Amino acid sequence: MLCHPLGDRDPKPDEIAACAPYLDAQVAAVTPRVIVTLGLIPLRRLLGADRQVERDHGRIFLLGAASVVPTFHPSALHWRTGRREAAVGDLRTANYLLDDEMTQ
Repeated sequence: MLCHPLGDRDPKPDEIAACAPYLDAQVAAVTPRVIVTLGLIPLRRLLGADRQVERDHGRIFLLGAASVVPTFHPSALHWRTGRREAAVGDLRTANYLLDDEMTQ
């Protein structure tokens, strides 16, 4: 993980801001076609504070030239098994986006 707080807690806004330049530099260096956000923190960091995983998963968003596919954090799948099928669908969407670009 790039910047993960001790104690497995959600990062505070100032911690997110402190790590943001590293994430931005990595995204700029890699220029990904597809970004899969795993959970609320990366979703909101990339697409804004009004985003919600429950509402936004299953949709595709654009961030520059990249498609962003929100899905659940893996730990959420562990304690809430009903989300697993939805997460698999989200990953299939990301895979489809990659496959679709490869055939063009």
